[in-house]
Amino acid sequence: MKNIFTGLLGLWSLGTLLVLLSGASLPAHAGAFEEAQAAYQRADYATALRKWSRLANNGDTPSQLSLSQMYLSGTGVDKNEAEGLKWLTLAAKKGEAKTQLALARQLDKPKADTPVLGEAAKWYLLAATQGLAEAQWRYADALAQGRGVAKNTLQAIHWWQMAAAQHEGHAAHQLAVTYLKGDGVPPSYVQAAKWYTVLAKQGDASAQLTLGHLYSLGQGVPQNPVEASKWYRMSAEQGHAAAQEKLATLYDQGVGLKQDWPLAFMWYEVAVASGQSSASKARDVVASRLLPAQQDEGKFRAVDCRVRQFKACD
Repeated sequence: MKNIFTGLLGLWSLGTLLVLLSGASLPAHAGAFEEAQAAYQRADYATALRKWSRLANNGDTPSQLSLSQMYLSGTGVDKNEAEGLKWLTLAAKKGEAKTQLALARQLDKPKADTPVLGEAAKWYLLAATQGLAEAQWRYADALAQGRGVAKNTLQAIHWWQMAAAQHEGHAAHQLAVTYLKGDGVPPSYVQAAKWYTVLAKQGDASAQLTLGHLYSLGQGVPQNPVEASKWYRMSAEQGHAAAQEKLATLYDQGVGLKQDWPLAFMWYEVAVASGQSSASKARDVVASRLLPAQQDEGKFRAVDCRVRQFKACD
């Protein structure tokens, strides 16, 4: 089924949309809406436009969203952002959070002027208040940046926390970075480590690398080289070149891992191949401690490690 809402909302299939937004009015109009939908799918846009316009003017939300998509995308009609936003706004005023989020996203453009950004922030807040996680972190971003609202880091943190509680990785990342840098709040390694841990456990390779740094330095968490090596390895196994270099360094120095120069050489080789040029100097130093046969084996194992997608390389 061709999804008429692709590109506008990016949130539902058409069937889900009808369940969410139909309300009590859909049964009376279901046949007419389906006729318009069928016309749209066979590219009879004039018929779809005529039928959806009649329904939309009578307050039918799915039809209003359909018209909005047509005008915003220029499908079957001349592209007309004002007309598209008009229908999307009428739908959003009925209070459905995902529609409010869709409107906010349409308004929230990089070059939008302050009044438009203010409207976007208003709709983000309305959707956020209903518990929609994406709206929560987008509203938090607006607060942190002062986009359309007065800059307020503490309020941004509140909404990021709300979104992070729903497993939104972007929100956890923003919290981690904000506390690590002290951006608008006193820096806190403890809070930064907390949120990097959340991200790291969700599989974020960059967060795993940073968490490894924090354990290595004892910032916000007890200093623990073994724990650091665990997180470096998890990041390295996802192909993060800097983590691969750190893992090689631990084997090189025997910190958190048993010293093993052949393994250090292999991981330096992997890191260099992954684009971490800074690892080449340390690799060459370690190579000077190895026999030619050990170097050859390390190069072979590095190639094999890449073939294995960095898993079970040791």
